[in-house]
Amino acid sequence: MRNLLLIGLACAAGCNRPTPAPTAPATVASVQKYKTNVKGPADAPIKVVEFADFMCPGCQAASRALREYFAQQGPDINLTFKNFPLEKTCNPGIGQSVHTGACELALGSICASELGMFWPYHDRIFSRS
Repeated sequence: MRNLLLIGLACAAGCNRPTPAPTAPATVASVQKYKTNVKGPADAPIKVVEFADFMCPGCQAASRALREYFAQQGPDINLTFKNFPLEKTCNPGIGQSVHTGACELALGSICASELGMFWPYHDRIFSRS
């Protein structure tokens, strides 16, 4: 592995304010046991790992930039996505919930992945304004 670019997309400005507590607990038992989603050749010289929360505006902007970079680099890049929802319901390792509902979106991505539709789901969620 010549190059490894690790991108932790926890949050950019505006994501550090906690949201109100959910009215009902999420039905997600554990999003930490997610399936890894990869695109691009396994032997690509550039490896990118994206940790993201689908509700994070900073993650959304970074994901857009990664999508453009991936399009430019073609077969030279391998992109791996890993869920990192900023909600304690499914990510108890974080200090406080930042995005209520992030667990449900992460769970949706797991379902989409099982159906072979992870990247369309990913792009659709991050393309919303």
